[in-house]
Amino acid sequence: MSTLQRFLSYTTLLSLLALLTQLHMLDTLVPLDPYWRYQGDMLATYILETGKLSSGTEFADHSLLTGWVNSFFDDFGSPLIVAVLALITGVNTVTLETMPLFAPALIIVQSTLAATVVGDKRVFPIALAAAVFYKFLAPHTFSNAHRGGLAWTILLFLILAVVLSKREGVRSTYLLVVFGIVLPTTAHTLPVAALLFLGIVFLLSETLGKQIFGLERAALVALVIIAYNLLVSTWIGRVVFKFAVATSSVSEPITPSTLVESLTRSAAVHESLIPYLMTGAPTEFKLLVIISVAIAGVVTLSVVAYRLRELFGTRSVKTVQTFDIIVVAFVIQAVVYVTIIPFFAPSGGINPPLLGLMFFPVILAKFYKISGDVSMISWSDTSRILFVLLILLPGAVASFANPMTVGEINSFSQDEYETLEWSSSFNNNRIVTDFGTASSYYAIGGRSPTYLPPPGEPAYGTEEAAQRVLQLYYDDPARACEQGDIYVVTERMRRTAILHLGSLVTRPTDGTARTSLEATSNMDLIFDSGDSFISACK
Repeated sequence: MSTLQRFLSYTTLLSLLALLTQLHMLDTLVPLDPYWRYQGDMLATYILETGKLSSGTEFADHSLLTGWVNSFFDDFGSPLIVAVLALITGVNTVTLETMPLFAPALIIVQSTLAATVVGDKRVFPIALAAAVFYKFLAPHTFSNAHRGGLAWTILLFLILAVVLSKREGVRSTYLLVVFGIVLPTTAHTLPVAALLFLGIVFLLSETLGKQIFGLERAALVALVIIAYNLLVSTWIGRVVFKFAVATSSVSEPITPSTLVESLTRSAAVHESLIPYLMTGAPTEFKLLVIISVAIAGVVTLSVVAYRLRELFGTRSVKTVQTFDIIVVAFVIQAVVYVTIIPFFAPSGGINPPLLGLMFFPVILAKFYKISGDVSMISWSDTSRILFVLLILLPGAVASFANPMTVGEINSFSQDEYETLEWSSSFNNNRIVTDFGTASSYYAIGGRSPTYLPPPGEPAYGTEEAAQRVLQLYYDDPARACEQGDIYVVTERMRRTAILHLGSLVTRPTDGTARTSLEATSNMDLIFDSGDSFISACK
């Protein structure tokens, strides 16, 4: 069997394994319950019924939420794909939304990027195994037709096209244009955040004379992303305004010391670096995740140390590899992510752990290649493969046995559906609830105004600001009467998670809201399903 045949065999076999892995996660994380709904499904159904991407003024401008709901030109990539597949296959959008449509492509592009950057096709199976087995964080991103999964897939394809620019020339330019156009339609944050990564790759390649990413190609990609977010979705303008407000509201001048203090005290930073799925998880699962992250850290540091030693040994820019440039861009991107989180609030597009998972196959592939090049270590290919599989074992177990039903955070049950349907009869009453419930309420046709706690200054950036928000949902829910007429608490809010503006998620204590409401005299319980309830202010 030739090398190419073995390569294709490995690809096919492990691709099937990747798909089976994702289907396993689908079965354990998001049951195919006909009552479960997704915001993406609502949009996909809307596209099928109307043939339009935007709902225009269908939703009244009642809250910060409805601006996002109206903006169907933001993040429409995944729902559009679901709508088209529904037309072609005849499968309903709910079923398609709960399928891992983008996971196989994401895994393949991670592996291909790793083999291309390392410059050795033989590392492809190793990278593929890493891409399959290191999916224990944000599993809903990979087990559903999630916009985040599509966004990361397109971004990595774009980076692959950048890496291939020197070799492929014109064809890579076509790929850059295609992926550059598609990327802004997939998500908000990630395409704009990716400009930093691509800019670093361009500057380093130009400075070091590697010609990985020329000025024309770099400018083309940047122009497409910026033009879309300025002219079509206007998202960059909103972000600049939000960031300016957040930074100008800081009481002390931003200095290195105040920045460090902000990072250490920021609830947003803690929420990003220690993902919400760890909260409330079994101890065994937490330990697996910690071990997996620690192993990834050790492997990364080992590879970086080895390359630094080689570079300092030769003291020549000619020995700088494409791999080195990509890793430097990755490290700078991670540092910037952590630094801006207190001012911007966590998001999948600026999530350091997720960034690490996306690029870990590249690091592990390089680690495997280095292990064969180091002359002081004498071991067979089989031994090296077994060692790498041992490295991946904790992450694989964590991915397969993940006990956290994070898919529930973006969905709602029949009980919640009935509660929201009932609450929609209060057309002139201002509703107080959380971000996720308000999203679902508008998605099923609700028209009442809603109140969401403002994000603070900066957006939930400190423990104190976060505590003010948590008071409403935990300690003193009667404060809802200061802002609205009825208070809607759903099963998801009580048992799974509470979503806040800025992508913050907090783990609830079951029964707290109901107990606190029963103790107050200025609210009456007007609807009670047992799991969800609605209280009205007197």
